[in-house]
Amino acid sequence: MHYSPYLRAAASQLASRATPQKATGLKHGAAILAVDNHSPVSRVAVYVRAGSRYEPDHLPGISHYIRACAGLTTQDSSIFGITRHMEKAGASFRVSSDREFIVYNVDCLRDKLGYVLGFIDDTLHRPEFRSWELVDVVQPRLKEELGRYKKNQGLIANEAMHKAAYRGGLAHSVFAPEHQADKIKKSDVFEYFEKNFVLDRMSFVGLGVDEAEFKETIDDKFRLNPSEYQGVKGDTRYVGGEARIQANFPVTKVNFVVQGSPITDLKSLAALEVLSFLIGGNGQTPIKYGSGSQRTLTNIVKSFSSSHQTSVININHSDTGLFGFSVCGPNETLKEATKACVKHVKQILNGVSENDLKNAKSAAKARLLIESEDQEAVFNAMGRRHATGITGMSPLDLVEKLHLKDVQSVASNLLKSKPTLVAVGNPRYVPYVDELD
Repeated sequence: MHYSPYLRAAASQLASRATPQKATGLKHGAAILAVDNHSPVSRVAVYVRAGSRYEPDHLPGISHYIRACAGLTTQDSSIFGITRHMEKAGASFRVSSDREFIVYNVDCLRDKLGYVLGFIDDTLHRPEFRSWELVDVVQPRLKEELGRYKKNQGLIANEAMHKAAYRGGLAHSVFAPEHQADKIKKSDVFEYFEKNFVLDRMSFVGLGVDEAEFKETIDDKFRLNPSEYQGVKGDTRYVGGEARIQANFPVTKVNFVVQGSPITDLKSLAALEVLSFLIGGNGQTPIKYGSGSQRTLTNIVKSFSSSHQTSVININHSDTGLFGFSVCGPNETLKEATKACVKHVKQILNGVSENDLKNAKSAAKARLLIESEDQEAVFNAMGRRHATGITGMSPLDLVEKLHLKDVQSVASNLLKSKPTLVAVGNPRYVPYVDELD
């Protein structure tokens, strides 16, 4: 299930003790964002604009490979040394990546932050990528992750959906092709690393940190250098399409989406948040539609089989997005359930009323407030907003200030967009796109 994470940065200031967010610059020119919630534990994330959309054509999967290199020997520390010193400081270190960013996260006691960040700087700026470590450590990591990926129907559908929907950078998979796991060379890793892990492509975010101390620590610990090379631009355009993947799963999963909104279009994001409630899927507060009946995706698919599951998809990238729904369930009734879901979504988009908007806005604001209690989700959303350069009104204000014409305009654009359909499992039970008009 995919919901827009960027509206959720309503965040830690809501009924909390947090000091207001402070965005500022370093002497190197890089930007940082600091929020002090007076916690004894500090949380820091370094966002590097080096996700899969920026991979050059001759190095598919290199961003996944870089992610798997986290914690390898650097010029100053061995694998054992990094692990030992992190554990000694009571710190946790993890790395994740998506199409936009590779993100380095560390949690530690507040008074150990400077000590721990020194090892993060080593990882980011002085790696050695020793050949035997790439073979003995990275390749097994990659193969293990790819093995888990092949068993995850949702991930397979998500990757296929992006490949079918886009041309350009966003069509690149977050996961390396299996045949690439043992073909990427040390020189390839250094090439991508040196061109993308540079000052202009990094953002620093801290929670539970003093802004002045955080800035001073990064200035001192991170020896950053600007680079004239800006890497691959990752240009992308939405085209729509279809992918039907035969796979050995007990049920079939269908993703149906159209072009959504980028995370920089805050008003459209707020409108999509409201529309997702009107459409209705698992995990959402039901919104009464029409004269008292609760017409939601969940209720519609359950009328075909109690085993069907559905959710709203709302994925937002820096320059575009995807919006629609996912349905998964028994093959025998999936075709009719998918058609009914498409019909329901189109009815909602064609007929948003003032009363619908009022109810959906209330539900959206309630969920934003509830989710602001999840500190990790808030931190991740806050970091991505900062790394993408988003500023402006709070999510609650954006939802509150929505007018009916704003929502109707976004709904109209969704209806005009060419659809993308992906089926993973037994696609013979899934209608084709031209059967869903």
